[in-house]
Amino acid sequence: MTTTLSPARHARPHVTHADPSPRGRPTTTARASRNHAEPLSATAAPRVRTPSALREAVPAHVAGRDAGRPSDPTALACAIAQAVVEALRGVRPLAQLTRWLAPEIYAVVTRRCEVTLAAGPYPTRPARVRRARVHRVDDRTAEATVVVEDLDRVRAAALRLEHVRGAWRVTALVLG
Repeated sequence: MTTTLSPARHARPHVTHADPSPRGRPTTTARASRNHAEPLSATAAPRVRTPSALREAVPAHVAGRDAGRPSDPTALACAIAQAVVEALRGVRPLAQLTRWLAPEIYAVVTRRCEVTLAAGPYPTRPARVRRARVHRVDDRTAEATVVVEDLDRVRAAALRLEHVRGAWRVTALVLG
């Protein structure tokens, strides 16, 4: 009996029985009849690992490097625009935005929240994103416009996002 493995991931081993058939060929199970199966060999030469192959073998998050092009920032731009509008009304704590906003943007939004909330409380209905458009300036920079429905008015937000250290961060924000 010989055992072969399919190159597919998580495949079960194929078993070929050496029982002679009427035509002199060994009988095989249905899965072993595929042509891409290769027999295992204990004497096979080990793969040679070059420095670039070793670098690729380590996952990007472990190696501390970015894996290719950053993810699409559209959902993040929508969430940040909605969160800023809700923070201005006092519905959401502003501290939730510290991770996503650059320090100078966070300081401007904090000051605007202080002025807005001094006028009085607002209803607690959440804001709703109507539309978002994102334009990739380059692989690490994107600009987004988001239309947010805020109670009885509609607001437009313009954001510039930059991919820094594996995460998107807002480096410019204009809210109408």
